Amino acid sequence: MKTVFTLLMILAGFVAQARTQFGYAEFFLMVNQPGIFTVRIDDQVITNSNGKFRFFDLRPGVKEVFVQRNGVNLFRSMLSIYNGSRTVAEFRSNQGIVIIQQVQLMQNNQMNQDFWYGYWNYNPNTNQWNNNNNNQWNNNWNNNNNQWNNNNNQWNNQMMGMDQNTFNMFKETVRKQSFDSNKVPMIKNQARTANFTSAQVAELLGLMSFDSYKLDVAKFCYDFVIDKQNYFVTFGQFQFDSYSRDLSNYIATRN
Repeated sequence: MKTVFTLLMILAGFVAQARTQFGYAEFFLMVNQPGIFTVRIDDQVITNSNGKFRFFDLRPGVKEVFVQRNGVNLFRSMLSIYNGSRTVAEFRSNQGIVIIQQVQLMQNNQMNQDFWYGYWNYNPNTNQWNNNNNNQWNNNWNNNNNQWNNNNNQWNNQMMGMDQNTFNMFKETVRKQSFDSNKVPMIKNQARTANFTSAQVAELLGLMSFDSYKLDVAKFCYDFVIDKQNYFVTFGQFQFDSYSRDLSNYIATRN
């Protein structure tokens, strides 16, 4: 028994030495959307549908974070994490990754609390994660070092649409359909999970002949595109101005 205890102490010493030499950080991400998500940071990859992703043993520095939903690239961000820190963040479809809290891992020679369980619960009626104790998420980090300030310049959020090769294959599949009535459901079904860009929707509209069908698809896809601010590029696909005005009025009601 004494030998086992000694080995454990030696192992703990090696771990502590490695953390001191290379640095150590953690990254927790909450995804408050339904679906199967994959999150990758450094060489660590986690896939699940419960929306909770916790990464340990990260070396501090600038990290590239990738988020996929149902196997489709959704988001990419550059994240700065710091030695001895735990960064807690939330992924929001309209904002990207938002930092909730950055805390010291050690306080008073003890590991800091989880800052996860006990504060969040899932509401199946709204498909949302509810924070029952907002005060627990206040940033209690009092270090005056400016590197711990939440600086938006640390983040380079980039929403990602369907990759070009996949989109080209899907576009060709749509093109082969003889009638607009067949193209409409095909595009709508794909839009729910494909994360189209506005430019990609515009290309798909260009494959249809009648403005009435184009308008139907354009209205439907608006709620799913990842760059709504660029949706004006779809207006040029209509032959008659009345349809582009109709789409513009529809967008105004969605914002």
